[in-house]
Amino acid sequence: MRYCIALCLILIASAAQAASDLVATYEYPGNTRVTIVTRSPEYVRMDTSPTSVMLLKDNKIWSVHKNESGQWVAMDMDQMKSMNSGGGFMSLFGGGEPEPEEPDPDYTVKFDNTGQREKIAGYTGTVYNIDVMENGNLVRRDEVVLGSHSDLKKINEAWMAISARMGEVMGEEVSKSVGKAAEQSKMMGYGGMLRYGDEM
Repeated sequence: MRYCIALCLILIASAAQAASDLVATYEYPGNTRVTIVTRSPEYVRMDTSPTSVMLLKDNKIWSVHKNESGQWVAMDMDQMKSMNSGGGFMSLFGGGEPEPEEPDPDYTVKFDNTGQREKIAGYTGTVYNIDVMENGNLVRRDEVVLGSHSDLKKINEAWMAISARMGEVMGEEVSKSVGKAAEQSKMMGYGGMLRYGDEM
């Protein structure tokens, strides 16, 4: 376990120093910021606070945070999911068999070009209205700004990679929505995300 933690910390530290890394910071309401650092879709770091990081490496999601005593701790989110699902660790304490998982919903995204342009952080993009559908039902309606610059396309791929794995592990609706929008925008050639609604 110590080796894994040390390895994660080395990877996190080296990511900030690598010249080929691309860094994008998104601001949320309440002055909260999320920073994405990527060198490829196989290596993505998401800084959610100065003491909390999500790391995608070799198709595994790690949650890395600083504990109360100031030490950095890394957790394999796939292992955490299996422990919390009623099987594995929980079965040792009478947790019984895990409940059967429901099938993943079918997410689709529809884009409607508003014809408007918006400039954010020096990049110009096109404003789209998007509808996120789950099994044919509307679950989110948002406005996004997408740009075709190569930097934005790389960040878009990073969002797709980390959102997909976070959605699998944690089942977060927003993570899945953002990831699906990123995936659809790549497929349709719309580019990478500069803004997602008023949230990001």
